[in-house]
Formats: sequence, structure tokens, C-alpha cells
Amino acid sequence: MDWILEFVTVGVFAAHLLAMNVAMGGPILCIWLERREAGAQRGASDDPAPASVEQRLVQWSLATFSLGLTLGVVLLGLVWLAKDAAYFAALAMIPRDRLVYGGLELAFYFAVMLGYQALARSQNRSRAKRWFGRVLAVAGASNLMAHFPTLFAMVSVLAHRPQWWGRTLDRVLYHRLLADGEVMSRVVHIWLAGLATAGVVVMAIAARRCGAGAADGTIDNERAADESALDARRVVAGGARWALAATLLQLPVGLWTLAAMPSGGEAAWSGDVAGWVLLGGGVLASLAMLESLVGAALGDFSSQGVHRVKILLAIGVLLMAGAAHRWRTAAETTPSAAPSSAPAASGEPPGEALDRSAVAPQSCVAGRNGARPDFAIYSSVGVNKRPRPSASRDSRHNLASRHSHRNS
Repeated sequence: MDWILEFVTVGVFAAHLLAMNVAMGGPILCIWLERREAGAQRGASDDPAPASVEQRLVQWSLATFSLGLTLGVVLLGLVWLAKDAAYFAALAMIPRDRLVYGGLELAFYFAVMLGYQALARSQNRSRAKRWFGRVLAVAGASNLMAHFPTLFAMVSVLAHRPQWWGRTLDRVLYHRLLADGEVMSRVVHIWLAGLATAGVVVMAIAARRCGAGAADGTIDNERAADESALDARRVVAGGARWALAATLLQLPVGLWTLAAMPSGGEAAWSGDVAGWVLLGGGVLASLAMLESLVGAALGDFSSQGVHRVKILLAIGVLLMAGAAHRWRTAAETTPSAAPSSAPAASGEPPGEALDRSAVAPQSCVAGRNGARPDFAIYSSVGVNKRPRPSASRDSRHNLASRHSHRNS
């Protein structure tokens, strides 16, 4: 039954990533579409394609955001069922106030995107409304991209660094982890994936407009239908360029992510043949998607080609999510040694941080082998507690001799 749980976990994880990618990259591409619409209006051109695609993309961003949150809760429950004590030990490092702020940031994204949606639906937007809408879109996208990929990348990294468990993810540790290559490579990877996924969604929305107006009778004559289809094809090509550029940048970032993987668990994940097969399949799917994106970016595409891009994107994300899940499990069951640059806990001088590596790895492995995650071992580890120096036998003997000498 464990393999069924892993399959379900990987599927939910891939769907969660795709949904949150659209929510992150969607507002940025909304700004691009709004600027295209504004440029068409300045050129006295009646081009409804960017405006309609923009409105649909806002709806997609809000819907996938809600779906991503739901899948995130489901994913957390699946991790609990898998008895992943290491992940929950890292998750327990997050301060309670940061969790409260995280909930407020999620509500902030939803509020600003609802405001942007209201502005996008308004007719004849003024210059002030356009700039205000751009500010809202940037605020929503930056809020989501700056906080949550970084936080959960840190939790995933800390899950296989047991020597850090038991302390709080305070500001000092947060900033130190920002400079960690293993964390930042994952964050940049997620950012680029958001832009690539949003670009593919723009392609799918605009492709449906190609010839749709003439089919449903909203366009009166054949010439106007051809012009509308041409405008929609231009939007498809623009979305393909966004997806193409982000996917090309994913190649060096992917190598960076592999190079930054923990050396302590290298023996475990380097020998995982299934993990490498999944990664190879994901890379092949991405390369095949690149081929279709190049043609679409040059204006040579069809509805079948857009469907092919969507399918290849989903396959690539699913396979890479499977590889990441297997290697994360391998890294947690084979914990890395404490890095020499690991910061000391608050209030401890450098070099005197409490060593938890002798306790936490055994708890992690025990949790995966069938026991429920035991948080008592993490909460009972004190941050500032040090063993008091005990007096040696000779020193106690010298003190007793001095005392008896004074009495005599």
C-alpha cells in the first residue's frame, strides 16, 4: 500500500505545482496583455483578443490559486499518512507568527487579484486605472513568489538537515538560508516554472479564440473573423515566447539544482535508478515541448500543437515531481552531515551550537518505518541549553584538603 500512497502523493504534488504556477505567473502575463491592449488602442486598432485573454487569465489565476491551496492541504495530509517525521520536524521550525502572516499574505493575493479583475472588466480604462491595475498585479505576483516558494524550499531543505532541528526559523537563519544554493536554486526553478506554465495557459486561452468568433456568430463578416483570428494567433505566439524563454532558462537552473543537492545523501539518490529514469523522462518531455514552442513562437502552430504543449507540460511536471519525491525521501533517510557553516542558535557562540545529529536521524528513520512522527523529541531539545561543567575528582579532592587545612 505504500507505493499507492506514493503515487497519489506525487500526482497531488504535480497538480499543486501546476496550479500554483499559474497563480504566480498569471498576474505578470496579465500586465503584458494589458499593455498590448493599451498599445492597440493608441494605434486606433480594435483588437479584443488581448483584453478577453487577460480577463480569462485573471479568472484562471484566481481559480488555480484556490485549487492550489486545497491541494496543498491534501498534500500535507498525505505527508502525514506517509509518517514523514523529518518533514514535520522541519515544518515545526516555522514560528507561529510567520504562519499567521502567511495566511494574511494568501488573503492579500486573493484581494488584490479580485481588484484587478474588477478593473479588467471595466470599459475604456483610463491611464490611472491601468497603472493602478499594474500595481495590483505586481503586488499579487511578488507577494506569492517572494514568500511561499522560499519558505517551502527552506522546509524541504531543512528536512534532511537534522542538525538544525529543534531551533526556530528566525530572521537570522532565514537570511542565511537565502544564500544557500540548494534553497535558491529551487526558488528560481519555481519562478521560471510559473512563467512557463502561465505562458502555456495564455496559448490555450488564445487558441480557443482562433476562429471561435465566426463559429458562434459574434463576428459579422469573414474579413473581421480573419482579423480576429490573426489577433488571437499573435497572442498565442506571444504566450509561446514567454513559455519558451522560461523553459530555456530552466535548463541551467536545473543543472544548478542538481549540483546543489546535499552531499550527505548523494550515495542514496545517485544510485536511485527509478529517480534518474523519471528525471530523464521529464527532461525529454521538456525538450519535446521546446520544439513545439519554437514553432508556435514563430507563428506556425495549430490547435493540435497547443494541445501537445499542454500534455507535454503536464507529463514533464509529473515525472520531475516523482524524481524530486524519491530523492527527497532518499536524502531524509540518509541525512547529510552538519555543514561547517551552519549558524549557531540564538544566544550561542559560534562553534558551540547544540549537536542534534546523534538524535534526530534515528527519529526520522523510525518515523518512516511505521511509528507516528514524535514531536516530543524535537520540542524537548533546548536551544540554549549546555551541559554544566562538572568538577573532576581531583579538583573535589583539592577543595576538601583546603577546607580541612583551614579548620586545622
